[in-house]
Amino acid sequence: MTAARRFLGALKLASVADLETGVEPTKLAEATRCTVSAAGLRALGVAESVVQRFIPEFVEGMAGNPNRSRQD
Repeated sequence: MTAARRFLGALKLASVADLETGVEPTKLAEATRCTVSAAGLRALGVAESVVQRFIPEFVEGMAGNPNRSRQD
C-alpha cells in the first residue's frame, strides 16, 4: 500500500477552489481518473467513519449483497 499512497499523493487533484475559479478540464495540462472501492479506501487507511458516509451500495460492494450482482 505504500506505493499506492505515494502514487495518489503525487497526483494534483482539482479542488473545489479550482472548479470555482473556472479551471476547465480541457485547459489542464493533464488529467488522471482514478477509482477506488470501499475495500481500497480501507486498505489505504481511510477511517471507517469516513467510508461509512458513502451510499450502502458502495460500502457493501457487489459481493456484499446477494441480490446486487443479479441486478441489471
